[in-house]
Amino acid sequence: MTMKRSLALVVLLALSSPALAQTTYPINVILPLTGPSAFVGGLQQESLRAFETQANRNGGLRGMPIHFIFLDDQSNPQVAVQLANQVKESHPAVMLGSSIVAMCAAIAALMTDGPIQYCLSPGYFPTVGSYTYASSPSLDGITPAQFRFLRLRGLTRIAVIGATDASAQAAERITLKTFALPENASLKNVAYEHFNASDISVAAQIGHIKAADPQALVVYASGPAFLNILRAMRDTGLDVPLLTSTANLVPSVLDQNKAILPTALLFNGYAYEDGSYLGKGPLLDAANEFEAAYKAIGSHASPLGALAWDPAKLLLSALRSIGPNATAAQVRDWLSNLTNFAGVMGVYDFKHITDQHGLPHEDVVIIQWDPKKSDTFPVSKLGGAPF
Repeated sequence: MTMKRSLALVVLLALSSPALAQTTYPINVILPLTGPSAFVGGLQQESLRAFETQANRNGGLRGMPIHFIFLDDQSNPQVAVQLANQVKESHPAVMLGSSIVAMCAAIAALMTDGPIQYCLSPGYFPTVGSYTYASSPSLDGITPAQFRFLRLRGLTRIAVIGATDASAQAAERITLKTFALPENASLKNVAYEHFNASDISVAAQIGHIKAADPQALVVYASGPAFLNILRAMRDTGLDVPLLTSTANLVPSVLDQNKAILPTALLFNGYAYEDGSYLGKGPLLDAANEFEAAYKAIGSHASPLGALAWDPAKLLLSALRSIGPNATAAQVRDWLSNLTNFAGVMGVYDFKHITDQHGLPHEDVVIIQWDPKKSDTFPVSKLGGAPF
């Protein structure tokens, strides 16, 4: 049996199981569970499993348990398209995935008339008014917050290195705009290096960066490519604050590679990590719910998990409001008019923030990795201003 036929059979069996259909409300999730991006997909799968357990303890969907059906796109856009086509055959109202820009874009091209697709990456920019949404404040908010943090910390000589994949290309467009902002007039881009994600070594690029004498390094790469950058930094003796995407915030990977981590390793984080912002009320309740759900499965909440948690919460809230027979168009209308919805990444307002992310650009904090505690701690307020 070919890979294509075997994948189709697995999906059709999952979607057409009579026992499953009678007792649960299935929600399909396309994630990179194998391949170079599996570390992202695995953590988001864990988050959704924690969400499923928590949601079903609280009534599921009007008394009907929900059940996430996980489909592996193998970190491959072509496989993601195949899976999305199979999902569409059952005409669901909603689906989640994928985790990476290239796969999200490939799937979004198929969603002209539904179902609702919720991409679990901040790097994807959905067409306004479409059936595709994307998690987190967008890169339009994340990147300025990152550079604001560096500038206000007095780190003005900035080097950047990025892969040539779709995620890094999206980040590069925003980065160049961010350097050009009037508030960043004091920043100097001393080097901007590129590499292919499949390259075995990036020693030459890191050598060029070291020669430029940066005060900080911004990295747009993940997985094995990110580790290659860390190794090259160690080998060349480049130890400056490194700021990178939440996609690299995988505790098990960082623990295994303590020897090559820079002294200061920074990531973009989300509202729930800034205790001073939460105060009391819905935001604090959302954060406590998130962390309690992880604790219940013996794990620890993470920003990568938040990227999946809030979309699941939003879609389930829509389905609870409309009912299990909701259509994709009804869910889209519900989301489009949603305001003042507290999630772990901030307060959603799709009615006034029309980029299909629904979160203010300011709902970003900068967090730092603590290798002794195997955890992060916030080093900025919302919007990137250092404490």
